[in-house]
Amino acid sequence: MLQCYFDNEPEPNRQGFRHHQWITMLSRNISSSDEWDPGNLVIASREYSSTSLSRDGMSSIVSLEQGKLFCITEGVSTEPPHSNVVRCVQSLDGGQSWDLGTRRIVYQGRWDPTSSSHFNAYCPWGIRVASSEVWVAFLTDEDFPSPPDPSSKGVGERRSTVKVVKSTTHCASWSEAEIILGGPHTQYYAPGLLQCENLGVLCAVDLLDSTQQVLQCR
Repeated sequence: MLQCYFDNEPEPNRQGFRHHQWITMLSRNISSSDEWDPGNLVIASREYSSTSLSRDGMSSIVSLEQGKLFCITEGVSTEPPHSNVVRCVQSLDGGQSWDLGTRRIVYQGRWDPTSSSHFNAYCPWGIRVASSEVWVAFLTDEDFPSPPDPSSKGVGERRSTVKVVKSTTHCASWSEAEIILGGPHTQYYAPGLLQCENLGVLCAVDLLDSTQQVLQCR
């Protein structure tokens, strides 16, 4: 079974949730000639409360044992000014359904008392490392001076460092964040993680200026 997860604005708007964005999934049998069926759309991630703003995007899927999947996604905090946060949500049946009650924050930027808001954590990428460890790389502006960047700020103008958090508890708890690539930079990095047999875990970073870096994490 092939699954495709993607950001979806038309579906929440169709259901009356203006300005919302959800993670949805379509699937098809790879041995079949059947086309993708929009009628089988599955909602993988959105706010549990219909009154809270959902702006979920940039999903990655981590597969553990016995059909347990975790969807790692960028989102926004429920309270204004809706800073970016990293969240995850769980499926126990291989992605056929997702339990929105398991949705929790993986990482939220530090609190900034000057602006009375949190710094951002965004653009995540999650992978399974070894048998059951989960790593999530992401961007954050929390190592820069106040105020935090608006979550709507253009990608080429955002300040960011690349960090990683790790879980050995099936995403129930997370380690302290470690810096993979520091600043000062006014740039929107796009990190991705890859485990290699001989090189450990690599982080590929797109600097959005026609250059890329590959960093060894372990």
